[in-house]
Amino acid sequence: MRAFRTKTRVLSVVGVIALGVGSMPAAHAAQSAGATAEHGTHSVAENAAAPWAPQITDHAAGEPCTSPNYPVVAHTIGESYEFDVAPAAGDTSTITEYRYQINGGAPRTVTADASSDGSLFVTLTRFANALDVEAISSDGTVGAATSCAVNAKTPVGSTPAPDDMNGDGQPDLLLPGGAATGLPGGLWLAEGDGPSHVGTELVDIGMEGTGKDINGQGTVLASGKSPDGFTDTQVMQAPFNGYGVNDVLVYNPAMSDGVILGGSGDSSTLDPYVGESNLAADDFADAAGDNATSVAVGGTLYYSVASGAPTSLNGAEPDLLEVIGGVLYDNPGLFAAGAYGGDLTEDYALSSVNPYCQIAADDCSTGWAGWSLTSTLVDGLPALFARDTSDSNSDPSAGQLWYFSPATMYELAENLFLGDSHTITPVELAGGGWSAGDVPMTQATAVSGNEGEIDLWSVSSTHAVTPHVFDTAGDAVSTGSAESLVAPQHSWSLTTGVIDADQDLTGEDLAEPGTTPLPLTSPTETNLGGARWTGDDLFDPAVSLSSTMQDYLATTGQVLQTDQSFTVSAWVRPAATQNQAIVSQEGATGSGFTLYDADGTPTFALATSDSNGWHYKRVSGGSLPENLWTHLTAVYDAGSSRMELFVDGVQVGAATRAPVAVGSSSSPFLVGAYKYNGALSGFLDGKVADVEVWNSVAEPN
Repeated sequence: MRAFRTKTRVLSVVGVIALGVGSMPAAHAAQSAGATAEHGTHSVAENAAAPWAPQITDHAAGEPCTSPNYPVVAHTIGESYEFDVAPAAGDTSTITEYRYQINGGAPRTVTADASSDGSLFVTLTRFANALDVEAISSDGTVGAATSCAVNAKTPVGSTPAPDDMNGDGQPDLLLPGGAATGLPGGLWLAEGDGPSHVGTELVDIGMEGTGKDINGQGTVLASGKSPDGFTDTQVMQAPFNGYGVNDVLVYNPAMSDGVILGGSGDSSTLDPYVGESNLAADDFADAAGDNATSVAVGGTLYYSVASGAPTSLNGAEPDLLEVIGGVLYDNPGLFAAGAYGGDLTEDYALSSVNPYCQIAADDCSTGWAGWSLTSTLVDGLPALFARDTSDSNSDPSAGQLWYFSPATMYELAENLFLGDSHTITPVELAGGGWSAGDVPMTQATAVSGNEGEIDLWSVSSTHAVTPHVFDTAGDAVSTGSAESLVAPQHSWSLTTGVIDADQDLTGEDLAEPGTTPLPLTSPTETNLGGARWTGDDLFDPAVSLSSTMQDYLATTGQVLQTDQSFTVSAWVRPAATQNQAIVSQEGATGSGFTLYDADGTPTFALATSDSNGWHYKRVSGGSLPENLWTHLTAVYDAGSSRMELFVDGVQVGAATRAPVAVGSSSSPFLVGAYKYNGALSGFLDGKVADVEVWNSVAEPN
């Protein structure tokens, strides 16, 4: 999934083609004359003789990537590797070049030799890499693609930067969906872009869910992947799996269970079935059976004390700090992913009195019940923020915020595990204003570039975030400006779909709270050759549509209004280059907007009227290669009447079009078709994934 940013910079423009009003697509011109529309740059007969999907062999491993013995974890993230490509056995095509793509990036080509063989070099950027290669014959005919899964690992001994999820060295902010954040189900990433600052456009890296039962009643979607698994959970990031990237631990306090999801090393969606470790319920319980109410990362507390000095993780599972039954526990991580002791006893009780009582002059012995934790790691040890979420007048520490430095946490652990008697002196940062009513959620992150500073983020129930920069040297806090984070109003990952009893396919709408969800449904029955889920390449699954079957997906109501600002984005993998729709908003006679493939050229069209004929303002540019993934974004700013088209994050076209309202509240949003002269047309041959709509201007980063 692409990251998005608010519109604050000038972007490069590549290959701009701005077309005027009144130019009808070739397919419609042919249809209006009673002819059969041409399907792309190659005729059906030419496509029938297209090269077959090529064979790809990992040069170093000497193994075809489609072999049962592949993929192997023999590669390193960030390194370049050679792959040999050759015609499939029995393919007699004369192949002159191969076109390939890694992880949905820009397509590249290599020239084939006289025997139709070739070699390509790709740099692996994540643990699970998707390599797609297609052959192109001497007459320009494009064949089917072969998709390979290529695994990689981080360099030996590498340690990720604290709280960095996307691999750029900057700390990132992770927020779960739910009441505390006001976000839809999922795990939302706000990418760091400088000290005490994050980008405001959110990316859902949890759209495929946690892989676990989401409510104890067996209610998971048929695909087994529901982003609602993150709703109202506590999330924290650290290298839990020991593979050199930050992973995510998700704790569900309502069910007292957790799961570790393996990080990808970039901002791509987490796969709940790759690098997953299910944690036992007793990992979050004490010997009496009480469950944790708050959990944070404890770093290397246990092993640092055991070794006599603060130490890095060195492959050990990070400890967990847990509030259970009014006691603060350290749950030591073991040298295996997802391995903890469980059933915590007083042998692991760091403190039975809360921070206020630890320094109170009076005889105070109140425990940690009602306290919430968040932490970040500094040289492997936890920097811990604790707040009393109570707002009771009878609670002397109600709404207070306290800080335990890594050194203080180390001394606390020495008192526990070695029997030392250090005087523990946490720092009071605020005497009030931090109750659950004041601040629904807090998250701590390191501050990149500013030594000795830590960000404590307060999060509102409307997903506004405020950085509170803590200077560890002076024990002082400075509060920055609040920023509202932006999530899509509608999001169809198409990984969360079901097939009902009538064999109709439905994709769940992860709508923003307060927005009516509008699922996408296929009217063509899957068992009769209609739209279907598919998951054999970069996106697992995506929806596969057939123009022959006239497949499409539609909502039951209007998603956006074309006289107001909006942004629409989608990933598409065309099976052929032809005039075909990717997404559109239906009107009475035509579509209010259409994002479509014009014979291999991405095109964004906005209606100038809702009437018969082709009345659109269009911008086009870039290319849509067959059998490879491309990310498209269409942006309309009603305030400036400006429309823009982005291909793989680069602006390729811009024009102006005065706001025109098309359609009504009952007009459906379509995937794989558009409306023309009162009927659906332009059916897509190919795959679509990650369709998102903002009711505002958002540009890809």
